[in-house]
Amino acid sequence: GFPIDSPALAELSSREKQILALLMRNLRGPAIAERLFISQSTVRNHLKSIYRKVGVSSQKELIDWVASLSATR
Repeated sequence: GFPIDSPALAELSSREKQILALLMRNLRGPAIAERLFISQSTVRNHLKSIYRKVGVSSQKELIDWVASLSATR
């Protein structure tokens, strides 16, 4: 499963963790926006904030990074 309680994710807000969890379930921006009743630009802003906090620069990098967290548990 997805390591939402990983210390590596401690800096993320609960909303950012929510978005990340949906991303890891293969949902993308528009679907995440719809699910959380927020705009796609808000989702993008949250994602940018997540990238900055964990030190990645794309959605793919983020997904690979989180997948590697799961693998090391």
